[in-house]
Amino acid sequence: MRELAAATLAGLVRATEDDSFLHHVRRVSLDKATTLQASAKRARQHKRQQARAVAAGNGNGGGVDGGGATDCNAGSSVAEPTLAQRHGPILGLVALVQSSPYSVPAWLPEVVSRLAGAASEPPPIRDTVTKALAEFKKTHHDTWAATREAFSEQQWEMLTDLAVSPSYFV
Repeated sequence: MRELAAATLAGLVRATEDDSFLHHVRRVSLDKATTLQASAKRARQHKRQQARAVAAGNGNGGGVDGGGATDCNAGSSVAEPTLAQRHGPILGLVALVQSSPYSVPAWLPEVVSRLAGAASEPPPIRDTVTKALAEFKKTHHDTWAATREAFSEQQWEMLTDLAVSPSYFV
């Protein structure tokens, strides 16, 4: 269902002649994707720190003060964004990529590289990113050399690492 909403958004972005709508969708998608990915990373780090503190408390016999390290963070909690919350902005980025199937506007390399950066996320985000980058490569294959010129070296490397299938016959 979310993928259908992204396809609809891509159609709206492609059909509209209002650049402010495109700018708004791009800004919101990029900002939300960055913010939510950072929040998820902080939450995972917080969970690892708590697990280490618990392990350290259990490793030394619980300590004299009844657990010590395990109680110091008892009230602090970092809420991890849900998978659906993190998937939404990625689908917005996918919609932007799909809105320009045979051209490379100036804003597209940033969107594609941000999308490629989300390839290490868990499914369904990873699946969405992989599918979108494969579609991008397919629609831009005829103009791949010209497409390459629109990207920086780092952006192009990220894209080709994910969009080009590795050869197992080396």
